[in-house]
Amino acid sequence: MDGYDLLDNQDLIGLLKVSHRTLQRFRSDGKLPYCKYKGKAYYKLTDVHQFIREYFEGR
Repeated sequence: MDGYDLLDNQDLIGLLKVSHRTLQRFRSDGKLPYCKYKGKAYYKLTDVHQFIREYFEGR
């Protein structure tokens, strides 16, 4: 997608050490931007880094 590094759900579950449901909640709550392609969710690596800084490091 336009030269961005993309991650899928499995990548993010492993990276963040969260469950599939928690990842779904992050998406539903608008905390983690994503795009869908052929029914599968993808996340820009830059958005994931921003999310980690805001959500995890603020704890």
